[in-house]
Amino acid sequence: MVIISLLHDVHTHRTIDVFNPGNNFPSVSITGTKCDLSCAHCGGQYLKHMFAADTPTKLIKLCFELSKNKVKGVLISGGCNNAGAVMQDEYLDAISIIKQKTNLILNVHTGLVSKSQANALAKTCVDVVSFDVIGDKRTIHEVYGLDNTPEDFKNSLLSLKRAGIKKIVPHICAGLFDPAPVLSHERTQGHRNPLYLAPLP
Repeated sequence: MVIISLLHDVHTHRTIDVFNPGNNFPSVSITGTKCDLSCAHCGGQYLKHMFAADTPTKLIKLCFELSKNKVKGVLISGGCNNAGAVMQDEYLDAISIIKQKTNLILNVHTGLVSKSQANALAKTCVDVVSFDVIGDKRTIHEVYGLDNTPEDFKNSLLSLKRAGIKKIVPHICAGLFDPAPVLSHERTQGHRNPLYLAPLP
């Protein structure tokens, strides 16, 4: 699973690892191919390559089948709603059941969350939360089509941390607004702000 360790801090003993999930860690979309945003980030293209499970019952059934096929874990993702959220409350009980009845590692891609949603997700005992970090207001508005700010992403990340999620994996989205000059762009468009990384364990 771990392809290479990119960085090891001798003082904190923390390491940044690169993973290649492969067939042993498939992705599941709880919205099928639907994404309310259908934004310039991917236009829903990522969803086409995921298993579809657009009801809690389908998610449970699919994960049970995948568990029998000896996969290591599952990424539970999907399209965003108009508020920038992926994970919906009606799936929380399903996630709890999957954790109780299988040995699957569950990685949930949440999108933006409130404090109460983060606390409810933590109670499912999910193993990992993947969270897209966007530090530029213009990118949020013009690429994602959301009426949010970098502060909203920071608050979601803090809520997940404070809820006691075991492991939070921030996805640093680089070059979304203008893919060509990624390095110079990111220096000026908010992605060098260390505020987002400070809360992580």
